[in-house]
Amino acid sequence: SKEQTHPLTPLQFEQLLAAIQPFCATRTGMVRKFAGELRAIFLVQRWTGLRIGDVLLLPRSGLVGNRLSLKTQKTGAEVDRPLPEVVVRALAALSPNRPEFRPEYFFWIEGMKKTSLLTKWGQFITALNPCLKFIDEQGQPLKFHSHQLRDTFAVELLLAGWTLEDVSRLLTHDSIETTQRYYAKWNRARLTRLEDRLVQE
Repeated sequence: SKEQTHPLTPLQFEQLLAAIQPFCATRTGMVRKFAGELRAIFLVQRWTGLRIGDVLLLPRSGLVGNRLSLKTQKTGAEVDRPLPEVVVRALAALSPNRPEFRPEYFFWIEGMKKTSLLTKWGQFITALNPCLKFIDEQGQPLKFHSHQLRDTFAVELLLAGWTLEDVSRLLTHDSIETTQRYYAKWNRARLTRLEDRLVQE
């Protein structure tokens, strides 16, 4: 269901990044050259929790030093936050002079409308699945899609002790109920962990 969240484990995220280069090497067409772009997209999503649409439309002007600022497509919410060094480096590695891309954007492929841009990158990302061997908590095969990186961002923060309110704000959810609906399970895991810590004190 839509509310099934499948965050990646830290190991799965490493496997995802490691799969990019071999995947691109086997492709024909333009994605063959896009290993740097895919890596940057995944890193931005993992460390900001942004939806894929917001990442793909990220203008170069939205990155100043290590700060990312933009308005989200879905709700127009303002996002302004620092990025880890690994993300800044991945974006900086993407030259504005790449012929396939609009120079004022990181990921906007030349000659594409917004909707076809989302579709095209969605196809590239789906095609990566045969290179991944992800399984879920029940040991079932897990198909990767980019929204899992938004889930990963949220769940890692909850498990690190952040409050649901703070995570909700960072995800630019309209209400905490939305966040609760998607991440209640991990919020419970966090509370259990806090209770265990109280008992140990």
